[in-house]
Amino acid sequence: MQAQFALEIKLTRWAPVACNDRAGQGLRLGVVTNCSTKLGRRAAARCAIKFDAVVTAEEVGFYKPRPEPYRAVLAALNVSADHALFVAGSSADVAGAAAVGMPVVWHNRVGLPAQPGPKPLAVKTALSSLAVTVEHIGSTAVPCLAAKPVIDLDVVLASPADLPEAIRLLATVGYLHEGDLGVAGREAFRSPA
Repeated sequence: MQAQFALEIKLTRWAPVACNDRAGQGLRLGVVTNCSTKLGRRAAARCAIKFDAVVTAEEVGFYKPRPEPYRAVLAALNVSADHALFVAGSSADVAGAAAVGMPVVWHNRVGLPAQPGPKPLAVKTALSSLAVTVEHIGSTAVPCLAAKPVIDLDVVLASPADLPEAIRLLATVGYLHEGDLGVAGREAFRSPA
């Protein structure tokens, strides 16, 4: 049996997107989220980039992956679907954005399995070559349980020898290595605030 090594990752905010000088290139950047209006705007404001539009499911009256939120962000940006590129944060967003005609790239940060349906133009992930499995853990993984606003994931590596490469790859998408925090066999990472 192959030894497994658990890697704990804490997702605490959206990742910054490479979008320097996009206004000079005539590009606009929007967010469409299932968050409440208050939380969606607060999260967008915490990013190191200025969004031209922030559209929430609460404002639109429908949750993703229904088409209405995607259409609303296109309208807010004044762009047609065929002139947009949707960067999906989940597999469900791939199908939702594709259904309204947007080309999609899935930023699958930790190698989660894809849902059935349309395929994105590309899938980008930090740990695809190392992760054996990814498990959603902690209070947010338990239905009907009050939870903190942090999503905890366990990324299981095939070997402790893969840890240095996992640390390097996670650093490329903004995660800070915090060490084992006193729990042998686990390594903690945090997205910068």
